[in-house]
Amino acid sequence: MKGDDCSSDDNSSCIKVAVRIRPFLPIESGSKSCVEVLPDEPNPANDDDQDGIGKVIQIGSGKNKDTSFTFDHALSGNVSQNLVFITCVLPLLESCLDGYNATVLAYGQTVAG
Repeated sequence: MKGDDCSSDDNSSCIKVAVRIRPFLPIESGSKSCVEVLPDEPNPANDDDQDGIGKVIQIGSGKNKDTSFTFDHALSGNVSQNLVFITCVLPLLESCLDGYNATVLAYGQTVAG
């Protein structure tokens, strides 16, 4: 990806994994989520609204918030499709213009949100 070095000597990877927690459906309104995206540390150089974007998701509610998973990008259900595109896909498109190959695999239940 543009600006990313995928060499094996710096613990980076050319494979990036992003997860987006689907928004609640209208029938689910008022429900409480058991999955939470933990925000990254604030970046004063980035003026964009980064609410709902991080790298870690935490599963559980109340006292049982002890399971977490780390990804390259984690996006909550309140993140717009546009921001998902800008965060996850646009860097790949830019790297394609630089001559690199890229694939976006989107997986999820049909009409899941």
